[in-house]
Amino acid sequence: MRCFQSRDSGLLMHAFITFVRPILEYCSVAWSPAFKKDIVRIEAVQRRFTKRLGFSKLSYEERLASLNCESLYSRRVKCNLVMCYQMLTGSVNIDTNDFFSHVPTLVLLEATL
Repeated sequence: MRCFQSRDSGLLMHAFITFVRPILEYCSVAWSPAFKKDIVRIEAVQRRFTKRLGFSKLSYEERLASLNCESLYSRRVKCNLVMCYQMLTGSVNIDTNDFFSHVPTLVLLEATL
């Protein structure tokens, strides 16, 4: 916030997306936080920034909607889904047999009985 003289929320949000969010999302597919406390700490950076833009009276979800942005958690989930889809469709050069194994349906039925 100290680097910019302008207080235009669109400009500052664009600066946040350009400079800060890549640091927060670096390798998030590989280290995707599983603990709630880690997710809250990462999300707190964006939460604090959007509050300082002058939207402190709104809830976090309302601030994101008014800034036309989405939470870091939802971005991680979407990225994970895209990676899984790309792996399963073969558009990424990764051998899915290293990650997944085919289990016949009969084995699943016998395991539940």
